[in-house]
Amino acid sequence: MASDVAAPWDITYFIKFLETKLGEHIAEFLAALVAALNDRNKLSALDSYPEWLNQQPIPLDTSWP
Repeated sequence: MASDVAAPWDITYFIKFLETKLGEHIAEFLAALVAALNDRNKLSALDSYPEWLNQQPIPLDTSWP
């Protein structure tokens, strides 16, 4: 793959594997998050999850520990 080409991130199998440990709701949220990362048109679907809506925004210039 070329460095300037974004590849879709497909981890559906991994989310499905973890579903029994995470629970169905969190697995659905993670699947929606991955879908939004792969396609910005699906970003609005995240608004139905409190896990998404309740996150505090972090400014882009915040340094990491």
